Amino acid sequence: MSQPNRHAFCRFSGRDPEDKAPDARIIWLFRAQLTRHELHKTLFERCDQSWVSQGCRARKGQIMDANFVDVPRQRNSQEENPQIKAGGTPERFAANLSVKSQKDTQTRWARKNQKTHPSAG
Repeated sequence: MSQPNRHAFCRFSGRDPEDKAPDARIIWLFRAQLTRHELHKTLFERCDQSWVSQGCRARKGQIMDANFVDVPRQRNSQEENPQIKAGGTPERFAANLSVKSQKDTQTRWARKNQKTHPSAG
């Protein structure tokens, strides 16, 4: 977590940046207790009320459009592409660590607004 986010979270939760953060198990147990006692509904209602009082509104059921961040395109040979799609590593990548470090073999392609973008596998 970056420093500005850490400080904002600390202000939100009433903690100091030096405090030990709860681990995933503690958060899971807290969530389970809230649910068991049906307090999670009250908590979310109070959060909604707080946001509305500050001029924010959470919209339920809204679909968000995805954005793509363009990255350098992979220039693989036609022989390398089937091997990469099958989960393998072409010999050229294994033989040259510089080439291997610059290749993202998990990237696949997606279309949005008639444009092709690389996307995470």
